[in-house]
Amino acid sequence: DQTASTWILQARNSLIIKDFYVFGNNFTLLPSQIQAANPILVLIFTPLFTLLIYPFVNRFVKVTPLRKITFGMLIAGFSFVIVAWIENRIQQGLETHIYWQFMAYTILTAAEIMVSITALEFSYTQSPNKLKSIIMGLFLLSVSLGNTITTVVNRYIIVEETTSFEIIGGEKTFILLSDLNKNYNEGDKIEFKNSLDILEVNQELKTENVILGGTYVLVNFKKNRAEIVNAMDRSAIKTIVGTNAKTQLFKYTLQGAKYFYFFACLMIITAILFIFVAKFYHEKTYIQHASDVE
Repeated sequence: DQTASTWILQARNSLIIKDFYVFGNNFTLLPSQIQAANPILVLIFTPLFTLLIYPFVNRFVKVTPLRKITFGMLIAGFSFVIVAWIENRIQQGLETHIYWQFMAYTILTAAEIMVSITALEFSYTQSPNKLKSIIMGLFLLSVSLGNTITTVVNRYIIVEETTSFEIIGGEKTFILLSDLNKNYNEGDKIEFKNSLDILEVNQELKTENVILGGTYVLVNFKKNRAEIVNAMDRSAIKTIVGTNAKTQLFKYTLQGAKYFYFFACLMIITAILFIFVAKFYHEKTYIQHASDVE
């Protein structure tokens, strides 16, 4: 589900090249359009796995629903490894083509074919006839529980602190924090809880108000000074005034590539634990006969 949130935010970065050529024509994708890869790949992969991949693998290893789910969860983690690698390049200021994110979508969709579709069928066949509706409801509940885990993680990776700092204007905008080196690391993202208005010089050399709300990146440490740049395209903020401010800042303990590596590890660990579940579970299919429906 993060393909509709964090992955799109990553694709919005100006360091992600979204241009591609088809039959000599240049097209530019919007950040949200890369999501279309998932339903298209589902339509392609479903018959591909059913008619070709599963029969081929079954020649060497028996393909069972639990083995599909286990392997699917395992490779799902690697899709987040790719996204983490992309994020790491962004933090280093390196350009990366959207093709790499498409590769992550491809791996994640393959995992979806093996996990989601298989688990949906498995939940139905393994539940007694009188409990099929309840079990299917519990299957759907597991999706919401997964999203709840993400919400809890996002809540507890935020560290709030109130501090005073000085904004220094110029061709670039810097902030001075007395405890900057102690509490922050190179490339950390901070969020200003309260809106701070400063005057920015745009390309036409006109002044306009800029609200320092939202997420910015701390880079280029020099003593206790850090530059404020736009988190999406890492562009400099040019200002003509400086100001003193006291506000609440949000810092994230898991950010950048670490955020995606965390979920990658979580999925891989879950897949490993599921191996033991698959080993001790004894399948029993409940087939619904016409005589049962009376």
